[in-house]
Amino acid sequence: MGGQAAGRVVTWLAGWAALEAGERRARCRTLAALARVYAGPAAAELGALLRMAEADPAYLETAEAALAALPTRAMRKALSTMAESMP
Repeated sequence: MGGQAAGRVVTWLAGWAALEAGERRARCRTLAALARVYAGPAAAELGALLRMAEADPAYLETAEAALAALPTRAMRKALSTMAESMP
């Protein structure tokens, strides 16, 4: 489940499909919010896909592609902040 854009491969969301629904929903919402903060309107597609992935994990693959398409700095900041907040 890796998205690829501009030569980058993102596999951050690969294991989220196996998570309990409540945990997946929380992670999707957190990542959508962080992406919006760091990337602004460029994260709109990612946010929409993550909202759909809350109920249907099949959307995670497409969300990974949208995550990979974000500006590099915004993607890295969102993912690093997400990683710092996870146990």
